[in-house]
Amino acid sequence: PGFVCNGDSMAHANKGVVAYKIDGTRDINMTECTATDVVNYGEEGSTRCGYYEYSLRSATLPGYGGAEVRGFSLAGSKDGTLTDCAVVNLDSPKGTVVGYDIHTDGGNITLINCSESGLVAGSRDAVNTAGTPVTANPMTRCNAFGVRMGTQTHDNEVRQYCSSDITSPLGVAAEVVVNGRNNRVSGE
Repeated sequence: PGFVCNGDSMAHANKGVVAYKIDGTRDINMTECTATDVVNYGEEGSTRCGYYEYSLRSATLPGYGGAEVRGFSLAGSKDGTLTDCAVVNLDSPKGTVVGYDIHTDGGNITLINCSESGLVAGSRDAVNTAGTPVTANPMTRCNAFGVRMGTQTHDNEVRQYCSSDITSPLGVAAEVVVNGRNNRVSGE
């Protein structure tokens, strides 16, 4: 159908840079996998088509996603385990950064002894193509999360998680964001 604002040629929402995209899987087990030095130099969301909360009708996350970085993205995946995995030095000067993103209707995913360090979202000195500073707005979210469990997820668990150095000068920085049903973080 051609290109649409903030989407690709198939009218999909832009997803940014993803090191491990694990979507719609069952019974996945990953051990000692690492996402290191992942950077997205993409531009912030465009206002040419007006202001919006979601970039496209089919988008499941708010804002423009083309400038995002994710270490591990598990969308709609079920019954999986990530053990001893690491996310190190993820950076997006103009978008959100997430180390481990369990979203859409992901369920029964367990992270065991996983870690992240060096997540940077929304650098203070970032400028857009017009040469003006990037600011957090409805289209450009500049948040940094070590682990994010989305609102439609369920029965996911984080065990023995190690987090350090999460920064977002233009937004929210958090080690773990827990939404959804029966999602939990434990030390055991």
